[in-house]
Amino acid sequence: MVVALVGMKECGKTTLLARLHQLFLSRPLAGFDFAGCRSLPRFEELNWLATVESGAAQPKMLRTSSQFDNSFIHIAVRPNNGGPRVDLLLNDISGETFNAAVAAQSTCDTLLALARADHLVTLVDGAALADPARRHLHVSQVADFLQRVTQSGQCGAQTALHLVVSKLDELKGNLGPASAMEADVAARFANQFGSITCWRVAARPMDGSLPTFEPIGKLFAAWVQKTHRYPRPVLATPPRHIWHRDFCRFGTSEI
Repeated sequence: MVVALVGMKECGKTTLLARLHQLFLSRPLAGFDFAGCRSLPRFEELNWLATVESGAAQPKMLRTSSQFDNSFIHIAVRPNNGGPRVDLLLNDISGETFNAAVAAQSTCDTLLALARADHLVTLVDGAALADPARRHLHVSQVADFLQRVTQSGQCGAQTALHLVVSKLDELKGNLGPASAMEADVAARFANQFGSITCWRVAARPMDGSLPTFEPIGKLFAAWVQKTHRYPRPVLATPPRHIWHRDFCRFGTSEI
């Protein structure tokens, strides 16, 4: 599975990825066991400034550099009730590149992961939604980006769109702006993506007022379990009256 995370600067993309790593360190997540990773050093880098050892006065995240726009972080999981291993490639596109892609199709065309993404995870900053002075620009940039990638054909019916309101704690319980934004995006792009799902998460609430494990777990499980790009084939069962023509008659009670 390929998962592309996009959004404006400081909207919480890196924090979400770092939090996934932290959650898997403590226990299985949403019914999935950790099954390997080829990017552990990168996950450790993302979490460094949130550790006591870093000496940072307050936990914070490294900002994603545009040099990583076409690179991936790898993680593999396995259902803990049995099942095949699933490998995920997580692509974190920088906020600077996101803004540049909105402004120019040529920049958007350089984002190679979008055309292959099973899941497009678009984060909307809850702190920006809570601020009337920033809300309109933030929401319009998100809508313009989605319009660009659908018109260019980079994303479409093969793509699952996840609209994620991050920093939910910053809204202080006023969910009206989030609901209005979700309804607008769902209406504008209803027939342009394979599916649209809205999520609300607080990956690292500073006051610990909101849960993180269950909301992030459900979001992660959606990335693992569903894709519009490779639908599971439905095996046709031949009619019983022609079983005599096929080897499938063996092992049945009818010969």
